[in-house]
Amino acid sequence: MKIKSVLFCLCWLFLQLAVIAPVKAAKSHIVTPGSEINILIVLSFQQKYPWTRKLTDGYFEAVKKYHDKYHINLFVESMQLEIDGEVNYVDFHTSILKKYQDTQIDAVIGDSIHAYTYIDKYGKDNSKYHNIPKLVYSDNVPRRQEPLFVVQGRANFQVIDNIKLLRYQNPDVEQLFVINNAKAFHRKVISHIKKSPEAEGLQIINMPLKSSRDLNDFIANIGNNAAVLLLPTSLNNGTILPAEVAYKLGQNLQVPVYTLWEQMLGTGVLGGSVINPFIIAKESMDAVLHYFEHGTIGQVNHQPRWILDYEQLDYFNLPVPDFATDITYLNPERHIWLDYPTEFGLFIFLCFTLLLALMYMRQRQLRIAVLQTEHARSLAEQNQQLAENSLLAKTKFLATVSHEIRTPINGITGAVPLIEKEPLTDKQKHYTNMIKYCGDSLLNTVNDILDFSKMEAKEFVLHKSHFTAHQLLTDIQHYANMIVSGRPIKISMEIDQLIDVPIYGDIHRIQQIFNNLVNNAIKFTEAGQVVIGAKVEVVEQQYILHAWIEDTGLGIDEKHQKMLFTPFNQINNTLSKPHHGTGLGLAICAELVRLMNGEITVSSQLNEGSRFAFNICLEPGDYQLSQQYALDESAIDSFDVSVLLVEDNSINQEVISAQLDNTGMAVTLADNGAAALDMLRLTPDKFDIILMDLQMPKMNGYEAVSQIRSGVCGEAVKHIPVIALTAHMELDEKQAGFSDFDSHLVKPIKPHLLCQSIVKNLKA
Repeated sequence: MKIKSVLFCLCWLFLQLAVIAPVKAAKSHIVTPGSEINILIVLSFQQKYPWTRKLTDGYFEAVKKYHDKYHINLFVESMQLEIDGEVNYVDFHTSILKKYQDTQIDAVIGDSIHAYTYIDKYGKDNSKYHNIPKLVYSDNVPRRQEPLFVVQGRANFQVIDNIKLLRYQNPDVEQLFVINNAKAFHRKVISHIKKSPEAEGLQIINMPLKSSRDLNDFIANIGNNAAVLLLPTSLNNGTILPAEVAYKLGQNLQVPVYTLWEQMLGTGVLGGSVINPFIIAKESMDAVLHYFEHGTIGQVNHQPRWILDYEQLDYFNLPVPDFATDITYLNPERHIWLDYPTEFGLFIFLCFTLLLALMYMRQRQLRIAVLQTEHARSLAEQNQQLAENSLLAKTKFLATVSHEIRTPINGITGAVPLIEKEPLTDKQKHYTNMIKYCGDSLLNTVNDILDFSKMEAKEFVLHKSHFTAHQLLTDIQHYANMIVSGRPIKISMEIDQLIDVPIYGDIHRIQQIFNNLVNNAIKFTEAGQVVIGAKVEVVEQQYILHAWIEDTGLGIDEKHQKMLFTPFNQINNTLSKPHHGTGLGLAICAELVRLMNGEITVSSQLNEGSRFAFNICLEPGDYQLSQQYALDESAIDSFDVSVLLVEDNSINQEVISAQLDNTGMAVTLADNGAAALDMLRLTPDKFDIILMDLQMPKMNGYEAVSQIRSGVCGEAVKHIPVIALTAHMELDEKQAGFSDFDSHLVKPIKPHLLCQSIVKNLKA
């Protein structure tokens, strides 16, 4: 009996301690007004992602109402899961300890299973997070309710709600594709769905998309008797964000797309039972701050709400669920006559009155209008025919002039590099430079005239490719140093770190803008400095290239600045002007910048210098494809290349042959397309690549390449690379055989561009 009494007393004492101890521990953490509270927020992804950004906004919004009472410091750290999808907890914890070694952390909040794993692992005894409140609101970890560690979440209930909605609206659906590339979360959601009675008879298919290609294949192959449950999914290592994935699915799928996340809405998805990350974060912060005021961690009571896109309901002809209450509709249907009956009635009356008045006036003017219209139409047709004939004649004339001028220029500019390879006296080098300068000037003049003609006819076309701004600016710097050679002018470059990102645009037209502006800067600067600068800004899903060219030259007064971008305008318009040119360069630059959705500006002070700046919009490019732009003639060393040159001009034959001979390539000549076909029939295995002129006697280049592709010369050469050599700025798309060329080069042909094109086509 005595032993039983002792045991009873011990049990009673233990129960009292169990009740009292947590209260005392909790009270030790209640802080007084004016105290400093340091809270660490552990996020899975960087704040650039919409979900994480809304979470962060919610945390900071929650502490605003406590600013007058406490000094609250929020420290936000990201595990950066978007980099490789895994977390090195040791390295992450080491960085946290180092960064906050002198800071007392009073509470920790997490947003995912990764944050939960980290906090649970390093929140044990004698750690930085020991004996402080810890809260994780996550959808894929076990619920936990301890005095100092609370884990909440209810996404699994939402999943079932959305499955219930799906079966209600689509009773005959057979397949449900669950899209998400977060492995742990995905597995748990799939398991939970399969166990639920709502999914009975429904084939659940796991679809963890990783890349744009996976997404496109999924869109192309999904059947009609299916539905999609979209969970947060990013592609291409995080470069394509979840909202973009949702948009592409919503715009391209012919089946309904359900989601649990509010930030997916408005992209073409149907919606469902969704949660708001902003409210979750706000209530999570309130729950933690409740601990410092009352000694216990509060509860996150965020309840999902039904949000449906009315346009999607209407598009798929889906019923509104009777079990869902307080539904919020996106893009709701509007009934003007019901919402605004008085205004609508007045509008109808006014329209009817106006219609009667118009009918009365129309009867009076109809005969006169018919006569005027017929006369105007006849006159317009005559003028249009005259304009078309004039434009056609002008275009044909310019094309002919371009071809006839470019052919001899090709001989001039092609022969100069060959002469420069020979031992020359200083006087001979001087004469060679004169020839080179005159040839380039003549070519620039021809190009300006042709470009202006295209600008007038609204026929400017951008030919886009992949490249990096660093490659572009390297060429511009080389060009500037070449034309400034021997003059007391310093060329400086200003570029930022993002300048080497791959971009997609018309590199040749961008280079033309730079060259024109650099030419002007050097032309009007006797001595001093020319600065070439550029930076790349990321805006939404595109890049904006900001560029500027500054000089310390003559400067431009304000009166002349307004006329700079008009055609044929030059500041000094006298016969004794010191600087020559067509006056078309800046007008062409302005038109090219406009085509690239940008703008160009100038600021200048007379006798102090000028600054020309422009910005253009470019698309993200492919890094590997951009490297093709950087090929040079050194890449040809590893090839034993045999070239068939089809060219009727003897000078061009000699110049191009010499250029290729210098690289070690073997060149065989043919005077026209017919001769080339005969050679290919006789020696089908001899040649690796063909350089084909377009305008030749007997058989032109278009006909010849069509014959080759048709197989008349044999299967061995049917797919041989063929590069068109043309004196026109572009190939004629109306010609048969246009699409049979692998690429084309415009005369005059630079040796390094010729080698680049050969290497690129041989490697393709």
